[in-house]
Amino acid sequence: MSPIIIDGLVFNADDLVAEWVNSACGGGKVFAPYVAIGVVSQKGLIAGAVFHSYSGQDVTVTAASARPSLRLRSAIRAGLSYAFNQIQVARVSAEIEMENTRMIRLAEGLGFVREGVKRKAAPNGKHVGVFGLLKKDFKL
Repeated sequence: MSPIIIDGLVFNADDLVAEWVNSACGGGKVFAPYVAIGVVSQKGLIAGAVFHSYSGQDVTVTAASARPSLRLRSAIRAGLSYAFNQIQVARVSAEIEMENTRMIRLAEGLGFVREGVKRKAAPNGKHVGVFGLLKKDFKL
């Protein structure tokens, strides 16, 4: 399928978006199988969200942005809507480096709740926060 761009959101470009997000997160992530939503500007891909590790009840999202942007919020919100309404998971999980306060604020603004910390779990040896969002707490 060819990539589709709707209001700056890119669909059907899963591999491209996943590679970009993986690189932006320092590499070393394994997503397969996955679905990704990207955000583009006139300069190309600027953000993305990769939904992976589906378990029937839960799916994990990994997201990155080249610059602070409400567009990343749009990509994640679209993905959350897909996860809750199409594949019908009960929750979405996110793991965010504890030093990435901007991404933590974004996740908490979307309704994610900090559930714990995985010490030295990031590829770079930093601590990773575990966040969860239940379907009942998701506001479109």
